[in-house]
Amino acid sequence: MANGKPNAHLTDEALQLLVAQSWPGNVRQLQNFIERMVVLSDGETLQKEDVLRELSRMPLQPIHQTPSVQDAGTLSASVRVSEKQALLDALDKARDNKTLAARMLGISRRSLYYKLEEHGLIGGDDSLTG
Repeated sequence: MANGKPNAHLTDEALQLLVAQSWPGNVRQLQNFIERMVVLSDGETLQKEDVLRELSRMPLQPIHQTPSVQDAGTLSASVRVSEKQALLDALDKARDNKTLAARMLGISRRSLYYKLEEHGLIGGDDSLTG
């Protein structure tokens, strides 16, 4: 029993998502990630959705290409969708205050603008003053 919960198990899909993810913080980052999933989960079995939820909470990573129709079901496409939703949610909660939204996401304003442009949420000519 960890964190006051019985031992959790991963579905094969959830495990595949974890294996496909880059873990720059190595074992400690992965351990913290799994502990958060266990604490926030409703049951003993961690699903693909639990992994995707936690991935969407991780610091945003650069994505260099837009997913094509062929890879619409891949991890990169799922992460890209989660990233865009995180941007929209932060802007909504911050009432379009980009400085506050960036702070909520744990990124700089410049990174926020880059991500917004990358996802087609603003044009490339918008300044950093908004």
